[in-house]
Amino acid sequence: MPNNTSTILKVKAAKGTVFKLDWKEKVDKLNSKHLEVGKNFSVLFIRIYEDERSQNELSSLGQRKSDYWKITFQKTIPTEHGDEQKTWYVFKSDVELFGHAEKKIKERLNNDKLILILLMFIFAVIIFIYLVMR
Repeated sequence: MPNNTSTILKVKAAKGTVFKLDWKEKVDKLNSKHLEVGKNFSVLFIRIYEDERSQNELSSLGQRKSDYWKITFQKTIPTEHGDEQKTWYVFKSDVELFGHAEKKIKERLNNDKLILILLMFIFAVIIFIYLVMR
């Protein structure tokens, strides 16, 4: 039975998805793994790329690093070449997370929204004070 910190990743894209060893690379038959819709995997760790640099860094396909999660799975997954790998880059739109990580990501997004609202309020107060003091 999973504990409260477990996370499951499920492939949701109808065409499946490709796990890649390098997010920038085009799909490489040797260093990737194609997975069909519905496949589930137990997740050990997720690295989220949301900083400004990740937003601006583009691959040759025009994708941003922030479009990917770097995920370390509980068990190894073989590449198409047969090498065993635990850590893969996964295109976020092709998968769903269930469990602990899903909750943490939602909490982080909610916190980011609150910070943005607070900054907008502070900016509005500064403009109001400026207009009143004129």
